[in-house]
Order: sequence, then C-alpha cells, then structure tokens
Amino acid sequence: MLFRGFFQQILEKYWKDVTRAVLVTALFFAMIHMNPYWFVQIYILGVILGFLAWKTKSVIPALILH
Repeated sequence: MLFRGFFQQILEKYWKDVTRAVLVTALFFAMIHMNPYWFVQIYILGVILGFLAWKTKSVIPALILH
C-alpha cells in the first residue's frame, strides 16, 4: 500500500509519466526487500504490480497478487 497507494501516485502526478513512476517505484520495491540474489525477479514483480495498480486504479489487485 505504501508503494502503490502513496509513492507511485505521487510520482505519477509530479512527473506526469506513469511509466517512469512505475519503474522508479519498482526499483524501491526491489531495494527494500534487500535480497541481491532475487533483485531482478522482485523488480520485475514490482513493475507488474505497479502496472496493475495503475491500470485498475486500485491497490487491491496488486495487494492480492503480492
């Protein structure tokens, strides 16, 4: 909820670029998990979750998928 519901929405409004907001939010999402061996997989999941939250305009589907 912190990443999709708060951080991503603020970046979307500030930058007016959904793609950039999703990619940056996914980067922080991967970094906070602090697992260098799974970084790429977590980053990709973060991108998918970010896109899902943006497309549905709700954090609930991303929360369920997580």
